[in-house]
Amino acid sequence: MVKYTINNAPILLVSDELQLLNKGAEIAFNIEGDKLKYYINKSNLELMNLKYSRKLLHLGEVIDM
Repeated sequence: MVKYTINNAPILLVSDELQLLNKGAEIAFNIEGDKLKYYINKSNLELMNLKYSRKLLHLGEVIDM
């Protein structure tokens, strides 16, 4: 797990590779057919003390790893 900060403020790490959700990314985008979907690693968001809305979780697919 990699934790990123700048001046002690957490950084939201976004990727286009789903496997990076296992390595510290909080959000990953993926094209499935003709749709763009996003996946959220809720555990990583909480570990980094990042605030998020329920709407973000509702619209994406939550993955706890």
